[in-house]
Amino acid sequence: MKIELKDLEKGNKVWCGGDSGFCYDDIVEVENTSYKYDEDTGEKYKVIHTSSQKFDSRDGSPLEPPTAYYIQSCEQ
Repeated sequence: MKIELKDLEKGNKVWCGGDSGFCYDDIVEVENTSYKYDEDTGEKYKVIHTSSQKFDSRDGSPLEPPTAYYIQSCEQ
């Protein structure tokens, strides 16, 4: 079963990878979640923490370097 990024919680799995040649693709565990507010709209959104990075739950984009990586939901 796939869980949407916005619904992920600690212990769930995500696919993490990138389009650059140096990126590796792997299934990683969500270590924590937190919340941020969109600077333009003020909308609250979830931040997904993995062992190496933080990602935006709205689209899977990275919130810190290295910016070549992104996450997608995967089978649990």
